[in-house]
Amino acid sequence: MKILQWIVLAVILGLCNRPRAVAIEPTELTIKAWVDGPSELRIKKNGIYWKNGENAKPGRQSRLNEPTYTNGKPWVPHWKKQHEDRGRDKSDTLAMDIPSLNFDFKLVAVAEKFDGTGVEQRGSISVYMKDFELAIAIPDLEPGTRWYTFTLTPRKPVAK
Repeated sequence: MKILQWIVLAVILGLCNRPRAVAIEPTELTIKAWVDGPSELRIKKNGIYWKNGENAKPGRQSRLNEPTYTNGKPWVPHWKKQHEDRGRDKSDTLAMDIPSLNFDFKLVAVAEKFDGTGVEQRGSISVYMKDFELAIAIPDLEPGTRWYTFTLTPRKPVAK
């Protein structure tokens, strides 16, 4: 009986002392999207979504429905006005665990083709906090749709 009690106690102590799961920030978040006209990618603690301006919704130019890629994985946003390819609208949220919104932004490519490289001259992208979310505003006022690729890297805490 004593041996059984010791085994039960050892098991209980072993379970109680297991390390707890810790939310780990991604080392980098890469976004690739087909954009025509003013669009804003919003990042919040539980995921990402698009807000669109007057022109075509991201991925929805010329009757196509191209996905937005997050770290290489395709996501086809569902819109509130799903039947409309253009105009002001907001997409559903792609669920992600994003513990911190403190990112460094880097524009990697703006190109006509999906696998294009280099940064074609277009309007300046703005990155700012709005409504407790990180907003990445892509003006894209120039003619034609372009593939925008950018990375978000978590900022390192400043050492004191």
